[in-house]
Amino acid sequence: MKKITEENLLDLGFERHDVGIEESGDKSFYYFTFEIGSLCLLSNSDDECIDGMYAIEFLDYSDAVRFNDIKTLTDLVKLLLANKI
Repeated sequence: MKKITEENLLDLGFERHDVGIEESGDKSFYYFTFEIGSLCLLSNSDDECIDGMYAIEFLDYSDAVRFNDIKTLTDLVKLLLANKI
């Protein structure tokens, strides 16, 4: 299994979202999303990463599926883009 990095997410077309101290009330952080149709893939925040490894979940289905491997995530993104309506 090869971990998912920030660079991987950006290469796949994920968008970075920065949250400042004013908004979070505690500390600044950022996370990534990839939206296609009504689906949204969401990363954990940079301050939740262990050894720079991101985990990706479907928004609203976080208990259902989690992706930790870049190959699996890449295959999923390609499948979603190929079948985009």
